[in-house]
Amino acid sequence: MDKLLSGILNSDKPDGVKKTLIARIAAAGKDTAQPPEMVAAVLRTSLMFIVDGETEQVAVLSQPVFVEWASNNQHSFVEFFSESLVSDLLQKHYYHHPTRALWVINYSLGLIRRNGSVSYTRLCKMVGQHASGFLCCNTPDYDVVKCMCLMMLEHLECVPQDDSLHTFVTTLLRAVSRFSIPTDPTAVSQFVVEVPNIIGKLLHQIWMHDADVTVDTLRMVFDIVTEPTTTESMALLGSVIQFVPDVVMCSMLQSKACDTSLSDETALLALSRMLDMLCWPSTKNIDTWIITFMRGLASAHRYSVVMCIAGNKANQVCVH
Repeated sequence: MDKLLSGILNSDKPDGVKKTLIARIAAAGKDTAQPPEMVAAVLRTSLMFIVDGETEQVAVLSQPVFVEWASNNQHSFVEFFSESLVSDLLQKHYYHHPTRALWVINYSLGLIRRNGSVSYTRLCKMVGQHASGFLCCNTPDYDVVKCMCLMMLEHLECVPQDDSLHTFVTTLLRAVSRFSIPTDPTAVSQFVVEVPNIIGKLLHQIWMHDADVTVDTLRMVFDIVTEPTTTESMALLGSVIQFVPDVVMCSMLQSKACDTSLSDETALLALSRMLDMLCWPSTKNIDTWIITFMRGLASAHRYSVVMCIAGNKANQVCVH
């Protein structure tokens, strides 16, 4: 059956004919009397065409086969979808079609969770171990980052733990700040909604449950906004930074405003870039943080910074 599937997908038959023939192979997966060896072979072949198929059409045609043979032969599938397979998908296939690999992992984890298998937790842990490396190899591919975050929102046990979580959040923020904004109006509208609602939502959950990661995140963000030569997009960074808990952010800004080691030039640069974050549509909280920082600077008698930023941004408003 697996060789038949491979032959059909590699043939030059019309797509309509391929679809009909492959539907029959997919339907054969409903036969629960299929030998485990045959199940594993069909799963392996359909998986290969999903993640490594030369065209999107080949991948789409292969998905129903994978789904039917996996869902109807769950005992064999649990044995097939191992930790080593997850590791391979996150390390060996990122340079081909990473979003397809993520689709396989997301679907498979959902099936194994519904099955109640004890392997679910181990598989999620394996995803978490390789998540940062996977993102690093695909930065700044928005679709890949979005798919990864959607999968983690669906399977929260995939979120890395301990030191790996610090690395993951840093990698994720760096990726967001380097996204290319689409040019198509429809795509832009979707992008503006999805970045905070998917990536921002995941980060919010992380920050709400791990104070150490939140503090570490703020240090990194402050380093970015005070780096004169940074190439990161402040507007994109603001789209997700807005989800940092208010209490933590305001405390950090008040501390920075009174820090004598922070020069007026650096404070001005930080304040200016925080204002740039407001360019993102429907940004929340950042305006409050700016006011907190300005009040802190004023209480520290650093009036020149406040006056300078007011003058600079007033001129920009007049120009535009």
